[in-house]
Amino acid sequence: MNISGIMPALVTPYKTNGEVNLPEVKKLVRTLLEDGANGFYICGSTAECFMLKDDERKAVAEAVTEEVNGRVPVIAHVGTIWADQAADLAKHAASCGVTAVSSVPPFYYKFTFQEIVDYYKILSDSTDLPVVIYNFPAFSGVSINSQNIGEIIKNCRVGGLKYTDHNLFELEKIRRKFPELTIMYGHDEVLLNALPIGISGAIGSTFNAMTPKYKRVVDAYYAGNLEEASRLQHEASSIVELLAKVGIFRGVKYLLSKKGIECNGCRKPFRDLTAEEMQLLDQIGDLN
Repeated sequence: MNISGIMPALVTPYKTNGEVNLPEVKKLVRTLLEDGANGFYICGSTAECFMLKDDERKAVAEAVTEEVNGRVPVIAHVGTIWADQAADLAKHAASCGVTAVSSVPPFYYKFTFQEIVDYYKILSDSTDLPVVIYNFPAFSGVSINSQNIGEIIKNCRVGGLKYTDHNLFELEKIRRKFPELTIMYGHDEVLLNALPIGISGAIGSTFNAMTPKYKRVVDAYYAGNLEEASRLQHEASSIVELLAKVGIFRGVKYLLSKKGIECNGCRKPFRDLTAEEMQLLDQIGDLN
């Protein structure tokens, strides 16, 4: 699967009335393409996917693929708890021309791992597209690791793994055991630490606001300039630390609003930023 580099996990811009703002979705895509984004991951955690209606997720897929027009890969997250619902979203995403579909493992009901494998098989069988497994145990409560991922790979058309976990030893074991697997890392604040393991690239929330800076981290690393790569990663991580204090998603959306992308916060029960939190974010300097 030809996916690599810096891929923003797109936020979902809203209108003032709370509806998804599709023109701003397209504007964000254009802006990030100008910033050098190597692709997009849509309707994932950063997009507040589980607070979007199915028709909204489909509309976002249509808007993004129309704006991208084949210039870079698009991965559509179609994850839900119900396999048939995920399959329906996947079929629609495939009709839009996405590169791959992705999903967190089904959660909440504490499914057995065989049931999780069955979920991914239903998703895989629903289209001809590769499936990008989304490992995010802090949110899903399910760990996809070097011991169990092989069962999914054996039964499904797996094209890659989005690995959002700080356990880099486990990531290294996956890379060693499955050397051909496309792995996209998902914790922006330690991207540089994951590069020596042999990841293909990264998918991240803060890439919405800092794609150029992260591209410079990667470029400096592969050019052998580790001092510069470390300096840039420290800059990015200090900004991530501020965003984490106020809430990553709403913080990123506030930074985008300062760049001319109308986002209007997150859906409830996410709260709005306070005046003090906005002042804190106003202290952030160069995002590039």
